[in-house]
Amino acid sequence: SVWALGAGMDDFLDADKAKVQTTRFAKRNPFTHRTNSENQGAGATVKFSKNVNLQVGYTTDDGNVAGAGNGIGGSYDIGTQLNLKAGGFKIGATYVHSEGSDGTDFSHKTGSGKASSDSFGIQASTKLGKKTKVGGWYGLTNVDEDVTGNDATLQNWAVFASIKDFAKKGNVLGMTFGMPPKVTSASANGAIEDADTSYLLDVTYRHKVTDRLSIQPGVFAVFNPEHNSDNDTIFGAVVNTTFKF
Repeated sequence: SVWALGAGMDDFLDADKAKVQTTRFAKRNPFTHRTNSENQGAGATVKFSKNVNLQVGYTTDDGNVAGAGNGIGGSYDIGTQLNLKAGGFKIGATYVHSEGSDGTDFSHKTGSGKASSDSFGIQASTKLGKKTKVGGWYGLTNVDEDVTGNDATLQNWAVFASIKDFAKKGNVLGMTFGMPPKVTSASANGAIEDADTSYLLDVTYRHKVTDRLSIQPGVFAVFNPEHNSDNDTIFGAVVNTTFKF
């Protein structure tokens, strides 16, 4: 598939997650499925069998602007993911290489300017009966600043669960708990590793009112925000209403 606008790596590489979620963190592994260059892109899936496939994806920014300097040699992300499944169990191993031009926002990885990164991820889930799904992911990123040679290593992880027909047929309960991206080592001058650890809890419930209307309240909490135990816990709540026509 080819995208002219709005492409992200998770449009080409399947992201395993709870069936409903509120926060962006709970939607996908931020290292491998949320990339820096998300605009134009292309991807493909190669099926080796019913249970094994290989996915590839490429994304870039402003690829439709002549002379922007993007694409290969500019700001881009290129990734691949091997997926295997057996019965109700499935697992995926992912690798993504990213190149950022000057002014690149690597905030979801390290906050660097012009930099490159290599990201690795693994995700797995299994079904417990017909209605319950549990799983999780782990991600690791190595980032290098092209000019200074400084580097950093970041990690993140999450576990999730979802239950279909919870309390009522058609309703879904989803829960995700994990560690947002954390700097675990850094060689940059003045840079330090995160001394503490943040955790995020996301609980979301989708209530089916009718076949065309659903209401989805969600609450979340971030403990030790910015990996600093001196920071107060952050709480939030969101209500989404979906109409289908």
